[in-house]
Amino acid sequence: MLKTKKIDNWERYFQKYNQNKFALHFSTLARENIFHTLNKLILNKKKHKNLKILDFGVSDSSNKDANPFLKFLKKRKRNIIYGCGLDEVSEVKKNYKNLNYTKIIQNNRLPYKDNYFHLSLSHAVFEHVGGDKKKIFYLSELIRVSENIFISIPNRFFPIEHHSNIPFLGYLPKKIIYKLLSFFNYDIFKSEKSLTFNSINQFKKYISYIKVNKNMKFEFGYTGLKLGFFSSHFYIFIKKQK
Repeated sequence: MLKTKKIDNWERYFQKYNQNKFALHFSTLARENIFHTLNKLILNKKKHKNLKILDFGVSDSSNKDANPFLKFLKKRKRNIIYGCGLDEVSEVKKNYKNLNYTKIIQNNRLPYKDNYFHLSLSHAVFEHVGGDKKKIFYLSELIRVSENIFISIPNRFFPIEHHSNIPFLGYLPKKIIYKLLSFFNYDIFKSEKSLTFNSINQFKKYISYIKVNKNMKFEFGYTGLKLGFFSSHFYIFIKKQK
């Protein structure tokens, strides 16, 4: 595998990523399966168009894969879509007239009341949140503001690592992973502050640190490019039963 040119910011990363038609093709297939999973779990059962749905992690990224849930909800003609993220997203708002967007501060309490949303969605955000404490806080806040939560996350055991395309990278110990990313000039991902590697079993450990009510139901499974344990993504669906 050849070294890439130095990538130390998101703009350079997406310039490279958007040139990889092979990766974009399979990413599209993975997202379609993720949407199918989401439909099966909840959206086909809750067809009311005025449900309050939050997309956590809206960005102004130039990545062709950016904001997949916004695109998906727009196709389903949802009247109101809520979104939050770290960016200004002025250009995104032009394309989504019904988007009620709130810029948030990373690792701060979300500016919403408890159980304000019927459903919160988050795709490919968890791995960029940071270390263990930040992940637990992220999960706690999504659970606080939502009656239902659907999170999809890249699976570290997928044979090709999602961000660098380095084969079997996620199988290695953490220290070696970051050394290899640095060696191949992915400086943007040189520590867990910007990228972590996750599995269903690891995620379950984070759940164990959260105050969980007896009325909460948790479902875990594989989605995306489905290869069982080696699938491209896994999901968590959390439902507060009334």
